[in-house]
Amino acid sequence: MDALRRKRCTVQLTPQEMRLLTLMMQRADHIISSADILNLLWRPHFNGDIGIVAICLLRLRKKLEHHPGASRHLRTVRTVGYVFHTIPVLDPI
Repeated sequence: MDALRRKRCTVQLTPQEMRLLTLMMQRADHIISSADILNLLWRPHFNGDIGIVAICLLRLRKKLEHHPGASRHLRTVRTVGYVFHTIPVLDPI
């Protein structure tokens, strides 16, 4: 497990969650498709469902966001992919 700090709390992330967060932050403010995330972080060793990306992002949101259902940084762009916003978004995409 890797740890990072959110405000004054330490948050424990799995290695895969840390890799996903790192990827999202490296490509901040740019949309990344689920397929690209899957290929960059899971393949060639993973032959499962692409839904693993959504599950991992949901776990990250629960650990990092105050209101995971209304995420301000880790956002879903419906039918396109995901984006990490460096400036928090207040309205839904």
